Amino acid sequence: SDTVDLAGTLDTQGGTFSLGAGDDTFRTHDTTNVIGNLDAGAGNDLLDVAVTTGNTVHFDGLAGFESLGKSGAGTMVVDGNASFQDIVVSGGLLDATATATLTTHTLDIASGATLNVDNLLSGTTGNDTATIAGRVTGAGRIDLGAGDDTLTVQDGADFSGLALPVDGGAGNNLLVTDIATNATLGGVANF
Repeated sequence: SDTVDLAGTLDTQGGTFSLGAGDDTFRTHDTTNVIGNLDAGAGNDLLDVAVTTGNTVHFDGLAGFESLGKSGAGTMVVDGNASFQDIVVSGGLLDATATATLTTHTLDIASGATLNVDNLLSGTTGNDTATIAGRVTGAGRIDLGAGDDTLTVQDGADFSGLALPVDGGAGNNLLVTDIATNATLGGVANF
């Protein structure tokens, strides 16, 4: 198991930085700058992105990470492809650009947090879950894919900035509204 706690610049010179086998953690800070691809390798690996207001951490391609935890009021930008078992955005902005494709089994956007998708966020072929209490924006698509997926919309959720409906994909999908006060809903399809 490896832990990389990066506060400076990591430049892979066009290659890939690999953490290898084991349950690894790659932790970032306000001053982190990653140029190139990261591969966490085999194991139960965590990408822990803590960025405060006014700061941005960029990532190109990400592979081998099972979990993404985004915290702090700052911004995480993903410019390449990345696949996770679970994505939890507890604060700030996770920005998947027009060149990014994110894949996840479990998605959780907390109240006050924002997910921006300008290309594609997709589910897996399994039974995926997405719980949204924050904002979802962007010109791209959210498609939960095949399987019996569940989208839970909670208090404070805001889908008004998303250009296309959230698509449950193939399967017997369920839309759950857990709203006691208010939420701003957008389009949904295949639920």
